[in-house]
Amino acid sequence: MDTTPTVSEPIISVGGARELVRYTEWADARLWAAATANDAARKDEEIRKLLEHMHTVQHMFLGLWMEESFDVMKARAAAGSPDLASLQRRVRAYYDRAHQFLGEVSGARFIGLVEMPWLAEYEKRLGMTFAKPTVAETVMQVVNHTTHHRAQAQSRLRALGAEPQLVDYIGWIWFGKPSPEWREP
Repeated sequence: MDTTPTVSEPIISVGGARELVRYTEWADARLWAAATANDAARKDEEIRKLLEHMHTVQHMFLGLWMEESFDVMKARAAAGSPDLASLQRRVRAYYDRAHQFLGEVSGARFIGLVEMPWLAEYEKRLGMTFAKPTVAETVMQVVNHTTHHRAQAQSRLRALGAEPQLVDYIGWIWFGKPSPEWREP
């Protein structure tokens, strides 16, 4: 399989990425509000693990975008978040930094390739070399990955008797693209 990157239009513009990250923060804040408003959900280990995984991955990719060392990214991920209040502080810090990055990133950096230090392990496991993604492509990955796990958390909320929130992108548009409403857990 040829893994040479092809020259093409970026999957998303910097402005589009800013909008998607704004939407993602809004949807995450709504998920958090639903998860922390329900006693069973607040105590549920599966919900906590989903939220922690989702947001650890966000931080890892942000570290790539900001060209932090892999050791810094691993240390941040290893710090973990034992409770929802600590985890939510990490989530909000991620969004602050992500908005700052996307507000300052150059077009050249946005379409530049990123090294993913953890890929060597996957390449070895699968016996192949992967193509390198661009910052733009990894922004799309983070948005999609977050959406996937947010849907899992929404299903878990429903199973616990909590009321899932409308977190669809179209809902954000219908509501006038509001800012996120973070509530303390």
